[in-house]
Amino acid sequence: MAVALKITDGGFSYSVQQAAKEVLYLPLSSEARHRVKPIIDMLGFRAAKSLGGFYIFAATTFFGLPAGKLEWLVLGLMPLWLLGVWRIRTGYIRMLKKQVMGGSDAAYVPAATADALSFIYREKDIERLKPFLEDRSVQARKLAAMACLILLRHGGQYELARSEMERLTGAQTEEKPEGAARDIRDIENQILTARGESSSPDPERAKDWTQRLEKILNDAGRPFDERKRAIELLELAGGKEAIRLLPGALAACGDHGLRLVMASALKRLHRIHPEQALERAVLKAEILREGALGVKLAGAVLLHEQKRNAGTAADPLNVFLRALKDESLERLFFMLEALYPQEIMDIVHARMAGRAAQDPARMRAVELLSQVLEPTIFKTLQLVLEDSVPLPEDAAALIRDLTGSTDAWFRLAGSVLQPEPPAV
Repeated sequence: MAVALKITDGGFSYSVQQAAKEVLYLPLSSEARHRVKPIIDMLGFRAAKSLGGFYIFAATTFFGLPAGKLEWLVLGLMPLWLLGVWRIRTGYIRMLKKQVMGGSDAAYVPAATADALSFIYREKDIERLKPFLEDRSVQARKLAAMACLILLRHGGQYELARSEMERLTGAQTEEKPEGAARDIRDIENQILTARGESSSPDPERAKDWTQRLEKILNDAGRPFDERKRAIELLELAGGKEAIRLLPGALAACGDHGLRLVMASALKRLHRIHPEQALERAVLKAEILREGALGVKLAGAVLLHEQKRNAGTAADPLNVFLRALKDESLERLFFMLEALYPQEIMDIVHARMAGRAAQDPARMRAVELLSQVLEPTIFKTLQLVLEDSVPLPEDAAALIRDLTGSTDAWFRLAGSVLQPEPPAV
């Protein structure tokens, strides 16, 4: 029995305890960590063990407590230990955020894309779209670059280009026929009416809405905006039931723009209902799938930037490919935030968005992720997280992969990623 207890104690000491102790040093700079860590590990650890020995000695000698009752003293001290941990939690998170974000508390906040989208449909001049190529929002950059590429491909014929833009974005510039998406409108009206009557709708009705919305969401023949609205209504009415079905829908979806919406909704729902179990195996598989997509998109960027005069801010194809790559990183972090501590994932994502591979803030963020993610997952994602994807060895295979994708945006990227892509 004693041997088994000793083995168990040693196992936890060199696994859980050691890992937790190393994580506590993360808010410190490398210089401070290297200065104080040896002192704490050698002097502090031994001093703590000495104090523990004195505590036991005092309890047994001066207070006459039998050795077999010492566990009650340990149990009595545990609430004080938990209280201390809780009290330093806020300060620890603040220090961690400051360290990872390089002293700044400002998170990256993407700009709204509604103005960019309406501007794209209104303007017929590429020059007027160029300012959006440098927008902070990934979506705005992607839309503006897409519009420039399509206008160039159609030789400036705006009406032809607009129909292709509508197909890609799922937006409609004209009134939809009466009766279109009537089922979505009916569900929406029922949900809004029920929420107006009670903050907690009847579970049976909520289950019925969820099943109907799931059917709409999984119908690949539906337009993008209808399926996107189904996700929004699931988030509004589905609650825990939506958390159950979204991972499966995410895995089955071939439209990566829609996967972004699903991943974002799943992250928000899990934050509201943290007690609801997630399909962790499915989500981990999707995280690895997204990592593979990120490698392809980073390879496409490198392939294009090899070309003469490519890679500039005025090059819409470069902006478009980089926007797809950044959007993939957003999807990846939305899924990571659903599985791992959201506060840490939010901080890391904010520091990685739009930063170069050698940026100190990005490097600190990657270091933090290496401590949080399982080694197998981190190793798979490492190239994407460090932005160190090598140039693709087989460019033709990469282009074929993109043009054969089920995602219309990827097909557009593959179709223009040819030996002589259009340039402004």
